[in-house]
Amino acid sequence: MSGFMFWRSVQEAAEAEAAASPLPGFYDGPADAYRHIVGTAELRRRFGWATAFGIVTANEVLGTHFRSHPAHLRRMDDHNNAIGLAIGAEARSYEDVVRLARAAIDSAVSAGGSGADGTPVWLPQGWTEPRARRGLNRTLPVAWPTDIPSASSYQFGDERFSVAFSERAGTPRQREAATLARLAETPPQEWSEFDVRAAIGSVPYRNSNAPGHAEWRARVREYFEQRADRDSVEGALPRDGGECSGVAQVRAYTRAGPSGPVQVSAHSRSVSCD
Repeated sequence: MSGFMFWRSVQEAAEAEAAASPLPGFYDGPADAYRHIVGTAELRRRFGWATAFGIVTANEVLGTHFRSHPAHLRRMDDHNNAIGLAIGAEARSYEDVVRLARAAIDSAVSAGGSGADGTPVWLPQGWTEPRARRGLNRTLPVAWPTDIPSASSYQFGDERFSVAFSERAGTPRQREAATLARLAETPPQEWSEFDVRAAIGSVPYRNSNAPGHAEWRARVREYFEQRADRDSVEGALPRDGGECSGVAQVRAYTRAGPSGPVQVSAHSRSVSCD
């Protein structure tokens, strides 16, 4: 299946969810905002920030320059897409996306869809509906169904179809924060070399005035000491029937630039021969 078909599956799911929702205004109303939020959030959950941002931005540019969409609709869609991007950074599944999108719409009802305090925005009037939705009485606020109508025909809603949190982050600072959040929950002895390089290259590790500086220094030190203990025990084992010394020399470590070699501080350590 091509990339376009994968992206199209997200669009179809978002359109189906908005169409089946109790929200009025599929075009320019609350259901329109809901459709944008669900679709953009799911794009980011599935494909990461760069792909999601590129797709939704390109779609709005096409609408503005080739479909004669007025500027105020572009601003509305960009605003709702930004909310979707934020939701997609946290959601682990399509179910999370829908749940958080519904909560966002609910928060906007009291504000009348004005976008106040970062809530979703829709036009105050002039909403229209596709033919299949006409004749139904839909008013605000709404009572959401307990199920997700669009989920039954959507194949990619499980958590396993999510990209890594570090890939969902957009800016370098966001990516670093996502990586550090993952490493904070992972014991240093389970870090990979990529992980320790990321920790050493981070602002909290390098900047002595940054929050968490001492903690990240200690975690990186623990990573190298765990490795040193493992290497030392192997080096201290008796060979050819000889006695082990119980002392191991540990090589030095430094960081030479963002991509430079990683080495450990030189020191001697006592090790058990048991």
